[in-house]
Amino acid sequence: MANHPPTLRRLLRTYLQRRRPLIRQLAFNIHGVDLDVTTDREETAQAISMMLKHARRRKPASQDRLQCYVYSEPTDRPPILDKFPDAELLMAWETTGYFGWRDLCLIDFYPWGTAIIDPARSVAVLILNSLEIPPPLIFSNQVFFQTLEILLHTRQLYPIHASVVARGRRAVLFPAESGAGKTTLALTLVQAGYRYLGDDKPLIAYRNGRPHVLAFPEPVNTYVDELRQFDHLPKRIHPEIPPDIPLKQSFYIEDYWPGSVLNSAYPKAIVFPEPRLEKPGTPTLIEAVSPAEGLRRLVELNWPDRLPWGFNGFFDMMRDLAERTPCYTIRWGDSLEDVPGKIGELLDGRVEGWKGGVMR
Repeated sequence: MANHPPTLRRLLRTYLQRRRPLIRQLAFNIHGVDLDVTTDREETAQAISMMLKHARRRKPASQDRLQCYVYSEPTDRPPILDKFPDAELLMAWETTGYFGWRDLCLIDFYPWGTAIIDPARSVAVLILNSLEIPPPLIFSNQVFFQTLEILLHTRQLYPIHASVVARGRRAVLFPAESGAGKTTLALTLVQAGYRYLGDDKPLIAYRNGRPHVLAFPEPVNTYVDELRQFDHLPKRIHPEIPPDIPLKQSFYIEDYWPGSVLNSAYPKAIVFPEPRLEKPGTPTLIEAVSPAEGLRRLVELNWPDRLPWGFNGFFDMMRDLAERTPCYTIRWGDSLEDVPGKIGELLDGRVEGWKGGVMR
């Protein structure tokens, strides 16, 4: 008789079958991929619903769907990682550890909780520490989304840490770390009439044999100081937060630019924001970089290439994206007024590109 490895549902049946006072069922469709979420916390349901508002599902789910259970547990029970002896630490990032155990992916979000993901069966179980529940934005953007990200990879949907806007069907990607200015650039271009596809998690997927950007228009979440450059955007200051602490504000782009969200576009340019120019009055500077440098930056910013569970597909997608799409850097000074014109020149082919190691 064959000795089959235990399934995730068998391993965690005590968590999945426990009676809970509240159960919320959420249903989404992310670019054709059905996702069902079950949670026992109203705050968790609200945070997920806010992030995935654009993807609410109104049709019955297909059998081939992603499933994610998000449950809270008291801290007096043994850690869930104890159920996975000899789990191998594959990567650590700040307070997050990625482990491999057989075919499963384990993500330890210390001290908030642990995700157990079975990519082969499209199931994830996220157990939260009931005494250390993260704030809603941290939960949705880090804990829940990093769990969802691995499930999306099994459907060849690859989130990328970039802001993306488009003119017509031609998209400009601004990949960058938080605070580098990618949101400021995106808002500047949307204000100038560009369409919007996402600020932090747009998806890259193949459509008609080439990489396309698929919209993920979650709420924009950026620093209030950056929003002061845009007169009609929210700039609410919480009265209990000291003025020397950076404050972020969240809002839906559609609330301020109705009809601006575009469902998909093909990448026309990848533009990496760099530190601002220090000399006052200096015009915005756009310079080409090689595909190899573009790939290096994409992988460095999105970092999961060293992990299993379908991440080879991620690396192949990033390589194809960098080879097919001209890559540039952008630096701007004390004004953003010339940014729409500069990006327009880039889309029109009037900015030098990289070819064969020389500028053309």
